[in-house]
Amino acid sequence: MESEFLIKSKRKRLAKITAIIVIASVLLGIIIYNCSGIHARKVGGAETIDATMEIRCDKLADNLDALTKPELKKYIPKDGVILAPTKFRMKKGATAFDLTRKACDENDIQFEYKKSITYNSIYVKGINYLYEFSAGKKSGWMYMVNGKAPEYGSDQLKLKEGDEVLWYYVVDYTKESNM
Repeated sequence: MESEFLIKSKRKRLAKITAIIVIASVLLGIIIYNCSGIHARKVGGAETIDATMEIRCDKLADNLDALTKPELKKYIPKDGVILAPTKFRMKKGATAFDLTRKACDENDIQFEYKKSITYNSIYVKGINYLYEFSAGKKSGWMYMVNGKAPEYGSDQLKLKEGDEVLWYYVVDYTKESNM
């Protein structure tokens, strides 16, 4: 027969092991819950969503002769990618414009816009020093959300979880408006 001391020692070890297993299970459950995306994420007390931003000027990179000012070439990446697809966490209710401003701010990309009183919307004038007419009379910035070009300003489009926003520079909007 085992001594009473050995029995108590085994019970203590079993209790410790059981406690460790319970704590590990609780922690694992918390980790899985937080990573699952099932619950509402909160930042600063506000619910959040994740959205992806991408900024490109492929057509211009392939057509540098269209530039009205040759000195702008230094702002055009050879592959046309100003910002590769990047995920951002935004407050629920954020717009495509809010995402664009955040993406540019956090990646040191020049971004200029103005409020259009005529259209009661924000007009994106330039990204990465490329502006409307930098490559001719039909050039400028356009955007898409989930592969579709909205018919209103980026400040009017409220983002949903998983939205993918693409800003792309067109050399001729009559030919490239839908990428």
